[in-house]
Amino acid sequence: MNIFKTRLLVTGFILTIIPASVSFAQANFNTTRGLGMGGASTATVSGFNSNFVNPANLAVPQRTKWSIGLIGALNPDLGGGLANISLYNEYYTTGRTITPELNLEIADKWFGDDREGFQKIAFNIDIVPFGISYQRENMGFSLAIRSRVLGGTGLSKGAFLSTTGLNSTIFGDFRDFDIQNRVIGFAELSVGFGMKVWESAKGTDPGTMRAFVGIAPKYLVPLHYHELNLKSRLRVQESPYLITHEFTYDLNAVGQLGIDLKQFADDRATTGEVPKTDGYFDSSFDDMGTIRGSGIGFDIGGTFEYYLPEFPLSLWIFRGEKHRIRGSFAVTDIGSLKYNDSATRIFNTGIFNWDGLDVNQDRLDQDFDNSFGDYFDSVISDSVGRDIYLNFKSETPSEHTIKLPGNFNVGFAYDLGKITLAMDIGKGVNTLANNSTNTNLSLGAEFRPIRAFPIRVGMRTGGYASTAYSFGTGFNLKNFELTFAAMTVANSESSGTSVAFAFSGFVIRF
Repeated sequence: MNIFKTRLLVTGFILTIIPASVSFAQANFNTTRGLGMGGASTATVSGFNSNFVNPANLAVPQRTKWSIGLIGALNPDLGGGLANISLYNEYYTTGRTITPELNLEIADKWFGDDREGFQKIAFNIDIVPFGISYQRENMGFSLAIRSRVLGGTGLSKGAFLSTTGLNSTIFGDFRDFDIQNRVIGFAELSVGFGMKVWESAKGTDPGTMRAFVGIAPKYLVPLHYHELNLKSRLRVQESPYLITHEFTYDLNAVGQLGIDLKQFADDRATTGEVPKTDGYFDSSFDDMGTIRGSGIGFDIGGTFEYYLPEFPLSLWIFRGEKHRIRGSFAVTDIGSLKYNDSATRIFNTGIFNWDGLDVNQDRLDQDFDNSFGDYFDSVISDSVGRDIYLNFKSETPSEHTIKLPGNFNVGFAYDLGKITLAMDIGKGVNTLANNSTNTNLSLGAEFRPIRAFPIRVGMRTGGYASTAYSFGTGFNLKNFELTFAAMTVANSESSGTSVAFAFSGFVIRF
């Protein structure tokens, strides 16, 4: 295949796939190079970072054999449809009174036209305090440690609409009233291996093809977990007046927080009264960082590369590195965490019907000194809190199991002299943190006017946030790297805000 046919094939594929893709961001690990190019890193990652993105690239030849990362690479990623700064500024910073009718208009923009829309704000924080990789002629090895915190908070359109009160105009028919909050923390010890499994010829002459595969099994160390899920429906009727709330909720936790929740539930069951929370949860988070169980996971990948002839136009921009195209695939975060240290679950299912408040005048006068506020608080606490919403049960399961935010990714990279073009297409297998089960797309480019000083730009569209744009740069010498990248949305109105940052730490090569 000659150079012009090859480039025509690559260009045609890109122009075909981009319009057809509805792209969503994922809970992927962002290297500084990958994030700078919009998150496109499956085909471009190298060194010990390959463990978390595409282990096959451990064996793709680099300029040096050893790579050591120190002082912690950092990769926080925050965003989501619930964090819609543009809509917030439009409606909440202009002094307007938010009426129920206006709130419905806001909700339609914020949550979509779907009556049961749901939005969340999520975060993904990765820190790699240490990583090391080594390459031989046909293979590569690596070891890397990563600390991760994943979480998010979400609520349904109905829960949002309740902020301006409950009325039959909006809640005349049942609406979903859902709230979710989840945070998990854990560490990974990942050991990677990649090898070259086939090549058409030695060297890098035009027409040379090579194939690489890799795997990175990892031992997971669970450190923290708590989760609250409220699934409910709410309706308000006028004649006769009646509020109906059908609800199911559960609260899961481990460690000292789990112990405190279990004690709280046991005291509730023993006395029949809801205990005061004072003293129960004062030390619930004092044991943060304690090992809570164990887990096993792995990442796998493959890379194919094809060397091209030099570009026919003898321009400065096309000189430098060999011209080649790479196609890669990766399946990351396969596995699960098992939290078994004082695992606790509190749960409840019920129906709350409210048709108004019948005032007991004698009790109001005698017990509350004619203070209606105190009387109302007591009635709500007794009849609503104790008998309905806080009539919970508890159990101590052997463990809480959480699946990792798995992803399927396909990546392409096109090196031509001082420029690299990259594209990633991916799909998540669950919605943990900022992961999405919809297809995602990232596009990016790296320009190296001086090899040690790369300039990276890219874009990421859709998903849990609006279209985002990225930039990255820094120092990337043969024996030393200190680079960074950042990404943010230009306008959060369509799907929410997203902010991401990546820092390489100090990387030494030799």
